[in-house]
Amino acid sequence: MKIRFNLKGYVIALICVALFLVSAVVTVFVGNFSANKSSAPQTAASPNPAENTAKAEDIKVEFDEKGAPFVNIPAGFKAADKLYKKVLKEGDGGVIKGDHEVTVDYSGWTIDGNKFDSSYDRGQSATFSLSEVVKGWSEGLEGQKIGSTVLLVIPPDLGYGSKAQEKIPAYSTLIFVVHIKEAK
Repeated sequence: MKIRFNLKGYVIALICVALFLVSAVVTVFVGNFSANKSSAPQTAASPNPAENTAKAEDIKVEFDEKGAPFVNIPAGFKAADKLYKKVLKEGDGGVIKGDHEVTVDYSGWTIDGNKFDSSYDRGQSATFSLSEVVKGWSEGLEGQKIGSTVLLVIPPDLGYGSKAQEKIPAYSTLIFVVHIKEAK
């Protein structure tokens, strides 16, 4: 019995195996490269681009054991274009008017989740006239009841607009959780 060795078939088979291995390595390398290109977590995009932007209604507010608020700002939340206010807990006191002086506890964040101010952190409530604050506060708190806790999402034109503040960049959307303690 004589075994014939077909060199041409053997070379073709080796080329096919080599091409298969090269394509597998390239696929793995390119897939890993594009997956690691951005360190930010990715979410599945909706075919409708309008559905990819979270809304103010999607912001979640929770409170720690001492009653201080913190917010969970959803991925995809962009600058607000109008004032959003939501009563988280309705008080049973009188209704606030635009000329009232209010005493409140509050915390404020920019939309990237950076807390820039908090009376809770200072351990002291704040008192001010509604005529002395940004329009988003005066418009958001007017008509609320004393004792209420309110979520305010303030667009730049009702906040600080083009003027940067210490920890607030220019044109920032501001997020506040405000507990109204009293008003005069």
